[in-house]
Amino acid sequence: PASLQAPNDAGGLGLYINNSGFANPDLIRDFVQWGAAGNVRESVAVAAGIWTAGDFIPNVSVGSSIAYDGTGESSTDWYEDSSPTLGGPNGDSSGSYNTGTGNQNNDGGYDYGSGDDQSDNGYGN
Repeated sequence: PASLQAPNDAGGLGLYINNSGFANPDLIRDFVQWGAAGNVRESVAVAAGIWTAGDFIPNVSVGSSIAYDGTGESSTDWYEDSSPTLGGPNGDSSGSYNTGTGNQNNDGGYDYGSGDDQSDNGYGN
């Protein structure tokens, strides 16, 4: 199973095809943010056409997680999972999973890629 050290109050998650160029909308493949709009990489996801500016998932209860329903690109395509199973099926028929890995980078965001170098050299501003 993977681990995720994400902030509880507000944050975002961007999935990229590689571990560089985090400001490039051609390299981001998916995005989600919770707790508030305007998190790091929101503008990149909007430019890529995979997120709507200002959209976010409301925070969930302690002990719960957010889970993707398998379709769509908006906050309404996510739901509160009150019994998360990290790395296992979400308990629905979508085939989606609770999973993630990441490191906090220099600008306070979380970048998710395949390498260890998570410094973003000024990207995301």
